[in-house]
Amino acid sequence: MKAVNLLPADLRGGLKSPAPVAAAGEPAGGSGAYVVLGALALCVVALAGYVLTTNTIKQRQADVAALEARNAALMAESARLKPYADFQSMAQARVATVRDLATRRFDWEQSFRDLARAVPQDVTVTKLGATISSQTGGAGAASSPLRAALDVPAIQVDGCAPGQQAVARMMARLRGVEGVTRVSLQNSTKPEKSDAVVDAAPGARPAGCDMTGGATPPDFTVLAFFEEAKAASADAATAATGATATATASGTQASTAGGTTASTTTDGAK
Repeated sequence: MKAVNLLPADLRGGLKSPAPVAAAGEPAGGSGAYVVLGALALCVVALAGYVLTTNTIKQRQADVAALEARNAALMAESARLKPYADFQSMAQARVATVRDLATRRFDWEQSFRDLARAVPQDVTVTKLGATISSQTGGAGAASSPLRAALDVPAIQVDGCAPGQQAVARMMARLRGVEGVTRVSLQNSTKPEKSDAVVDAAPGARPAGCDMTGGATPPDFTVLAFFEEAKAASADAATAATGATATATASGTQASTAGGTTASTTTDGAK
């Protein structure tokens, strides 16, 4: 038979209490298991970070080494091609020089000849000046706001005329000179008669401007601008640049052909 304890529960002190039953979902070990698992997770994360950092550093070092090797190769290639770059710079400098010279070319001899034919006989020219542009000076040319108005070749005529009508007539004739597109009057002043001028020694004024019978011919300054010459100079510069480029290319081909011929001759001699 099986023994049955019929005593009430409060009188069963001598009996052992059954072992506590663990709650659902809680490990038998308590919170210590969570601590161990957390420590293991931290170790895994730290190890993974260390491995990734080490791999990244190694990759960066490899990239730096590759870039240094590429830089060294490029420097060697640049040093090998430097003579070609120097030749290109020299060719460009020569083209720029030719273009500058062609732009500044102007037929002064023909212009002065045409101007001399256009000046009336009763007008006396005392001074001539010429400038290729408004920024550059020229022989006998004086700077003035009127000259700075146009950046083209110009001839300045100083002299005297019997009267203001003669000055106007001369300007009209200068306007007909080939290439002249503008004639400007800088000044035309009639000097006042004074005892100092009358008593001046002969030749104090230029020949043709001496006062006769008390007359006081006006002194003038006229500027003749050759604007069409600028377009002609630009065309000449373009043609000269093309010719220089062709000559440079021909010289390069000739040098190459010469080197080939010399090499062939040397091989034949051997």
